[in-house]
Order: sequence, then C-alpha cells, then structure tokens
Amino acid sequence: MHIAHADMLHHTISALYFSARSVWVCCPDAVHHAPDGASQSKKVQHDSPHMADNNSRPKRYAPWYNVSPGNLPLPGLVSIFHRISGLGLFVMLWLLLWLFDRSMVSAEGYDWARSVLSGGFVKLVMTGLLWAFLHHFCAGIRFLLLDMHVGIELAPARRSSVVVFVVSLLLTLILGAALVW
Repeated sequence: MHIAHADMLHHTISALYFSARSVWVCCPDAVHHAPDGASQSKKVQHDSPHMADNNSRPKRYAPWYNVSPGNLPLPGLVSIFHRISGLGLFVMLWLLLWLFDRSMVSAEGYDWARSVLSGGFVKLVMTGLLWAFLHHFCAGIRFLLLDMHVGIELAPARRSSVVVFVVSLLLTLILGAALVW
C-alpha cells in the first residue's frame, strides 16, 4: 500500500475510533449490543475528569472540533490568517480591478475613483487589504523557508511566527500612513 494511502487510512480509523468513543462517553445509559447480537443495557464507568458524577453530561469533545483561535499556538494563527488574508485578497480583487478600470477610462472616472477612495470606511477597508497583502507576503516567505527546512524546529518556528505578525503590522502602519491615510 502506498504510504499516503496508509496514512489516510490511519487517520480515517482514528477519526472513527474517536467518534465512536465520543458517542460512548456521551451516552452512558445507551443500549449496547454484545458480540453475539443480544442487547444489554449497562452503565458505562467513566474515567473522564470532566465527569462530576454519572448523572451529569460530559464535557468531552474530540480535539479536532476545538480549533478556535484562542486555542491555537502562534504558528497556527499565522497559518489561519494566511488563508484568511489570501481569501480576502481574492474576493476583493474584483473591486480593486474595477476601481482601477474606472480610474483609467477618463479624467471624470479618475476623479470619481479618487472621491470613493477618500471616504473613511473605504480607507479602513484599504488598510485591511494592505495588511492582508503584507501578512500574506510575509507568511508566504516564512512557509517557503519552512519548506526548505529552515527554522522548522519548535522555538525558531514560534519566533518566525512572531516576526511575521510584527513585520506585517509595522509595514501596514508605515505604508498605510504613507499611501492610504
């Protein structure tokens, strides 16, 4: 079996195991079927620290369900923001191209586009797009270095994620003040 297929099979089996275990833990009074096909009702003894007693509902969740940003390490946040910034740039690209097209058609179109870009909300959106571009650029360089096995250990990876956030925010402040505001 190819190594990728074996790895995928391992992840599928693990997911099924944890899904079944979550159902087992969440339904302690359920009817379980014995291997011979006979049904039997039994209480499940929980060793979970999340269970105060057998009558309370467990607070146990599979680890892949809890991917909120507060639970991610900084390199994980860089990865998530890299994806979000790429999506934002892709979605807003049509608007930027349309504004550019309108500004290049005539002098009136240029004046109109300039008046649109002078609004406070539009300047805020443009600053956000500037940050998205700069973060996407800095994180992309970080990922290229990681692909070349530069800074792949835990401590350098965390430092490089801090550098990505700091550099992208500083460049946004500097370029935003010069170009947008």
